[in-house]
This record gives sequence, structure tokens and C-alpha cells, in this order.
Amino acid sequence: MRNQNRVRLATIAAAAAFLAACDTANMVRSVDGAAVGVAAEWKTVSASEAHFSILGDWALVTGPWSNRDIQTRKQTRVDIANGFVFFESNAGARTDATAAANLETAYKNDLNIQERLGLSLSAGNPRTLRLAAGRIDYALWRDQFQICFGAIVFSDAHRRGYDNGEVYLAYARGARCIAAADPQAAGFEAASLDLFKRIVLDQGAANRTRPPGA
Repeated sequence: MRNQNRVRLATIAAAAAFLAACDTANMVRSVDGAAVGVAAEWKTVSASEAHFSILGDWALVTGPWSNRDIQTRKQTRVDIANGFVFFESNAGARTDATAAANLETAYKNDLNIQERLGLSLSAGNPRTLRLAAGRIDYALWRDQFQICFGAIVFSDAHRRGYDNGEVYLAYARGARCIAAADPQAAGFEAASLDLFKRIVLDQGAANRTRPPGA
């Protein structure tokens, strides 16, 4: 009987741990990465149903695409080689925020750079690249074993002015890591930045025009 109780308790503990992991994966977070106390499941969708698009070459896009809606927020996530891209609309970020401030969530929550590589946020040299349609903030963290890239994309089409300043009401954030010894490490930053330069916050319009299998 005592052994049966031990087995039952172990099973309950394992189930609780599994559910906690699921809740963590589905936890909704604010733009700064703080949990907002709501969990929602992701629903696998086709690329044509996504809330953003990736133009051109999809060699790094592995899928699947997933959506979820939480009250006024719309979110899309897609897996890419060694990482992911996450989109959210109706979630404000100030247009005058620095690259470092905008990348703090990727640094802390997406990549966990301090624990993984022992590097500071500033060690990734956060910087801003202006595009015709908006802005990309990105950084690259590197130690002797791993290289990690984090980026956030803003569109001027989603830029709005209010009494307390201008904000972007949508963004796409993502991250990738690769082993420093990987043969593709030399071109990792350029390939990663190229992918994020081709992200457009267009409610998936460009995805819907892609030929099948492209």
C-alpha cells in the first residue's frame, strides 16, 4: 500500500510538472516580457492565415505556423531554423525606445543570454536598422560555444501618435542560436538579419500570394 501511494504521488507530481510546463509555454506576456496572468493555447494554421508574412526565400522557415487571439490581441508564431518568429498586434511599444530596451525581452525571455552565455545585454551591441517601411532592432551575442541572434521588427504603418507620444501597435520579435563550430556560423548574422528584413506586418497578405510549395 505504501509503495502504491508513492507511485500515485510520483504520477501526480509528474502530471503537475507537465501542466506547469504547458502553462508556461502558453502564458501571455506583455511587450516587456512580463506575464499578464492569462494562458491561451496556440492553434496550428496555414501560412495564409498568419498575421504577418515573410517575403522571398523560405529556406529558414520550418513551420508550423500558429495563431492565438487573446481579447484584443492577435498573435502568430512560426518556427524557423534554430529559432522562431513571434508577431503581436494591439500591443504598444514606444517609437523613441532604444534598441537595447526593445531587445530586453529577447535577451531575458527568448534567449536567456545571461544564463546561457553569461553575457550582458550590451555585449550583443544592440543597434537599429532603418528600412523604407519601418525599423529593425537587433543584436548578436557570442561566446566560444554558441552564437545567438535576437531582433524585433516595427512597421511605420502601425505607428500611431497619442498625447503621451508615438507608439508602434504591432511588432514581430524573434531569435535564433547556432553552435559556434557550425559550418554556417560565419554567415549566421547576415542570414538572420536578411530573414528579419523580409518580415512584413501585413496580416498575411503576402503569404496568401505565394505559389504552392514556394
